[in-house]
Amino acid sequence: MSRTTKSASIKWDTQDEIAYIRGLGMHRSPSRRSGTRLELLEGYLRGAQAKKEWADVDRNLVMMYLENAIAEERKNGTAQARGAV
Repeated sequence: MSRTTKSASIKWDTQDEIAYIRGLGMHRSPSRRSGTRLELLEGYLRGAQAKKEWADVDRNLVMMYLENAIAEERKNGTAQARGAV
């Protein structure tokens, strides 16, 4: 007997993936974080590089978005560490 869950019928696309990435590390209190936003993005990138099946998600767009988000976090982190922000 096959069982389909409600979540299995939801179509996940590139915009959904980017929205998820955009929110990484943004919704938890600092005391509950499992890492900085940069660490979370870098971990997500490692997982994305190993991912084989992308279905309706454009891998190239997601990877570009991730790389840009990581670069931005590195830039912001450096500026914050110097007190420029």
